[in-house]
Amino acid sequence: MITSREVASGSSWWYGDYRVDETRVLFDINIPVTVRFTPLPMFYVEAGGRASFNLATSHTLDYYDEDGNSIDVPSRYSDLDEWKVKTFVPSVIGGFGFTINKQLEIGARFIMDLGGIEDDDKIFLYDTKKDDFVRDANGDPRVETNGTKNWTIQVVGNYYFR
Repeated sequence: MITSREVASGSSWWYGDYRVDETRVLFDINIPVTVRFTPLPMFYVEAGGRASFNLATSHTLDYYDEDGNSIDVPSRYSDLDEWKVKTFVPSVIGGFGFTINKQLEIGARFIMDLGGIEDDDKIFLYDTKKDDFVRDANGDPRVETNGTKNWTIQVVGNYYFR
């Protein structure tokens, strides 16, 4: 799985206008197990689970100035370049499909992780306008839970050689 997106942009006294792009790569093995029901001769419904074994990740944050030139960011911010995910993430699967003939089927599957994918799922909220952490009534930094989950839609094509 590869995702890339712009995660921030703004203006600072040092860099002027800037943009931050994030790229995440996840290498994993997915093992789906489904049960198929055939309520009509040409239509099927399937349900089950999937075990995802996350093997490795890659994460980069690229910083650019207003002209698109790369910016070197001080090393004290290098911890932002880490992305750690859980080794095992279970998922549920639901799907449907149609039998075109004895050799060909088409369908779709919807897959949702049961738990969050992030290994460290706690986020300290930061207020960029105040340049400080958001604090609770006791003055402690406010912590939120990152519930990032993967949703997957698969287009399925089965061809049976006979």
